[in-house]
Amino acid sequence: MSEQLTSQINNNVIPNLDYFVEWGGSTWKRQLNYALREFTGIDFAGKKILEIGSRSGKMACLFARLGGTVTGIDINPDFIGNAVAEAINMEVEQRTNFIAYNGDFDIFPDESFDLIFTKSVLVIVPELECFLRQISNKLKPSGKVLFLENAKGGLLHKLRRFRHRTWNYQKAKFFTDKELNLICDIFQVFEIKKTIFPPTYLIMGEKRDKL
Repeated sequence: MSEQLTSQINNNVIPNLDYFVEWGGSTWKRQLNYALREFTGIDFAGKKILEIGSRSGKMACLFARLGGTVTGIDINPDFIGNAVAEAINMEVEQRTNFIAYNGDFDIFPDESFDLIFTKSVLVIVPELECFLRQISNKLKPSGKVLFLENAKGGLLHKLRRFRHRTWNYQKAKFFTDKELNLICDIFQVFEIKKTIFPPTYLIMGEKRDKL
């Protein structure tokens, strides 16, 4: 990390986190700040990171600015050009790579990544167990997962349905105990932080040792 960025990060909040988180408001920002402070650490030098659902590339660029080498994948190929432009603007194009994801995790060798990150992605995965096991395969031994996902929350869930009428809620799986238990079965989960308004889950864990 640069000396300037290191100096900025010595504050209680990662600098410009509003910008990098991009959407979701202050709750998502606080959840992510907690995860970076208390779980992953903020120095990713020498680490390989996979972001699933990279969208504009802003979070991938944050990880790269913190020293990591980052691969961002997204099922929407229209996002890739914007993400590349963001990396150039942030001067981290040498440490980022953005790929249009076609559903095949085998484009990556097993045990490739030190950290795999998602933000509001797992809730729309139709075959979650299979997806999570593929993620696990791509983690290095003791590699970490950081999932920041939507929870199902009564009135707010209904408001989301009204606001986002184009979303396919037949596919969306807002996290319940069922999904959390599945993650806990596949990964060694250290902490789950839930917020009520808006309802979110921050799930922090690592790859389980092979039996």
